[in-house]
Amino acid sequence: MSGTNFLQLHGSLALRAELSSWLARSRGVLAAPDRIIVTGGVTWALSLLARVLRDRGRDTVAVERSESARGVP
Repeated sequence: MSGTNFLQLHGSLALRAELSSWLARSRGVLAAPDRIIVTGGVTWALSLLARVLRDRGRDTVAVERSESARGVP
């Protein structure tokens, strides 16, 4: 893939830039593209979050049961 960074571990920079712009317009959230991580799904995202919290000394996390956990789309 010439000219393309195949391993963009945080997600496509173009996508993160668009998300940054959308978050600012629609939600008033200022998040630079380099502060946004795009994952391949909820399990991956929760795993990353759990590791960050653990590394910061958290050993207990409460999670609301989502509709998807019950198989409801």
